[in-house]
Amino acid sequence: MDTHFFPLMTAIAVVLIAVQWYCAWHGSQQGLNLATSIFVAFIWTVPIQYYFWGCAACEDRAFAIILLFPAAFILTVVPIVSRAFARWYWLGEPRPSIPAAPAKVEAPPPVPAAQVEQKPPPVPAETSEPKPQPTAVASFNLKPDWILATSSDRKPPPTPAPASDPKPSADRFDIIIAGAGHNSLVAAAYLSKAGYRCLVLEGRNILGGNVVTEELTLPGFRHDSCGTAHVILQDNPLIRNDELGLADYGLEYIQPEIVCHMPFLDGACLTQYHDIERTIGQFAKFSRKDADAYRRMIAEYESVKPLFDAVSYTPVGFGKSINDRLADHPDGRKWLRRQAQSAWEIIRDNFEDDHCRSFMLWMAFQTVTPPEWPMTGRLAYSLVWGRQRWSWCIPKGGSGVLTEILMRFIQDHGGVALTNKMVQRLIVENGRCNGVECADGSSYYAERAVLSTIHIKHLIDMAPRNAWPDDFIAGVETWQGGPTLFVSHYATTEPMTFGGDDGPITPIACAMLSEPTRALRMGYDFARGVPNVEEPVLLAVSPTIGDPSQAPPGRHTIKIIGMQPYDLKEGPQHWDNIKDQVADANLNWLRKFSPNLTADKILARTVESPLDLERRNPHNWHGSCHGGAQNAAQTGALRPAAGWAQHRMPITNLYQTGSTTHPGGSISGGPGRNAAIVMLTDFGRSLEQVVAKRAPRRSHVTTPAD
Repeated sequence: MDTHFFPLMTAIAVVLIAVQWYCAWHGSQQGLNLATSIFVAFIWTVPIQYYFWGCAACEDRAFAIILLFPAAFILTVVPIVSRAFARWYWLGEPRPSIPAAPAKVEAPPPVPAAQVEQKPPPVPAETSEPKPQPTAVASFNLKPDWILATSSDRKPPPTPAPASDPKPSADRFDIIIAGAGHNSLVAAAYLSKAGYRCLVLEGRNILGGNVVTEELTLPGFRHDSCGTAHVILQDNPLIRNDELGLADYGLEYIQPEIVCHMPFLDGACLTQYHDIERTIGQFAKFSRKDADAYRRMIAEYESVKPLFDAVSYTPVGFGKSINDRLADHPDGRKWLRRQAQSAWEIIRDNFEDDHCRSFMLWMAFQTVTPPEWPMTGRLAYSLVWGRQRWSWCIPKGGSGVLTEILMRFIQDHGGVALTNKMVQRLIVENGRCNGVECADGSSYYAERAVLSTIHIKHLIDMAPRNAWPDDFIAGVETWQGGPTLFVSHYATTEPMTFGGDDGPITPIACAMLSEPTRALRMGYDFARGVPNVEEPVLLAVSPTIGDPSQAPPGRHTIKIIGMQPYDLKEGPQHWDNIKDQVADANLNWLRKFSPNLTADKILARTVESPLDLERRNPHNWHGSCHGGAQNAAQTGALRPAAGWAQHRMPITNLYQTGSTTHPGGSISGGPGRNAAIVMLTDFGRSLEQVVAKRAPRRSHVTTPAD
């Protein structure tokens, strides 16, 4: 054989290794796989060519069989090892070996927007508004739209434009994520960092679920359409330890000095300040005993809070239960009783003045769990503690900044998001969930798993009934929605302004509860199916007090949230007839304490009844923005159903996250992080390994559209 043959082969091998690493550096798994295949084929050409064309005698052929062919077999490991190391260095950990599964992504032919009906799983009412075509453009909330690449190999275009669905040959996804709520995106972020390629499918034209910021009234006025405060999230290790480096993406929180202000009908007021001594002084205005009780309760919860946090941010069954943890604490026996009590009992017994009781009861209701329910005792401590520690904590730029940044993180790790993709069916084959089908007829397959944040009341209808065991069906059928919300958004020329001890004050949040027992009568209002407009229980929030960037200069946004029943005596559809009157009543109640909000100060309004909240986001089943009641029957190991609280659903390779899973609703990120822990464990990995892993080089950077 020519003496130049082997040096030439070596040079070509070096070039192929360089191609492998170049593809990995640019995030191209397809190119990396192709280069590896060529490399393996190339190695075997050496003995084959020598055997058929280079042998001068039979002894040479024997030499090829005895030496060259085994050598080629051994050397085959070189391109494979090179590929694995390149993936680890540039793309993250290598994917575990996976069973064969369909991997094609079918793109349907374009259809006119008016023909695409994006209906969520059955809800009491449908909208006739035509849905836009599916695109890979995620319309984020703060600034001009952010373009999400449809492939790890493609750079984002300079302007927003509809993009076709990922091509089967170019885009294969490890995990399909049905729904783009904040918990879905938290889970996807951890999984993406672990090296799993995620496709996020969202039914709306904007990502984020209930954590979005949108122009709901007028251009330039950015409203948090659902959640505003990110208080509970601050104790999630995701934020507390910055496990994913989201601070590097610009996530920044604002903690106003005035946390919350509560005015009373008798002209008095109680203001919570970020400075605890100032807050204690407010309680002391009414009762020295109550001021001491406030200080004591904050300190008592401080001592056990790490135990409750550990349970919230650990999947069910992956660690000690709260009772086991409390058993090892010096005050554990006291807390076993306290958590079993109602928040009402604890507040009634520790505070003597009705002003102080009203404030504490209103605070205890901030996860929309009635304070008279059993097993709510912890809420009498935890919610007021959180706001005392973190203030009325909001992200700079709006609530939706969190989900925007999470999606940018996912994209930087090879993920893709498609909007206007309402998932309507699970693709179940041989007892395994291999993908999903959307309302527009498109199908997407996962090589590894499907993660759902679809409400369980809808999820159960997306697969054959015999795919679900009887105990899971029973858990879903008995699921309760719990208290529901009524929301009005305003664009104004002035902030809400109240009388304070030393003159007018403009707090970011205002609490309105006429007297303590009014909190107990909310349950009666819900039971009789009649809106209470004479004495509403309200929260008014104005994020622009803390972050003026969310409205034009000198302008403000105000959100008034009331607690009203979804199920009216006349049926939920009756909300369309009365919602404006209810919104007027809520505004007039706020005006009792902030009289400056006259009609000429209000530029525009958007009203959302409990029925509207469900129409906007199907996960708000029966108007519940927290997924469902967080009572003793739907908490911990019973959420969503007994035996199915570990995020693993009865169908193989199907996982569940979101507010219907532990630890429940609110902006906590807990269900998302917990789901990631379970999935990584099932994949033979751990969240600790992923968090400790060096961040891969960004293959492309998301930039704002012109």
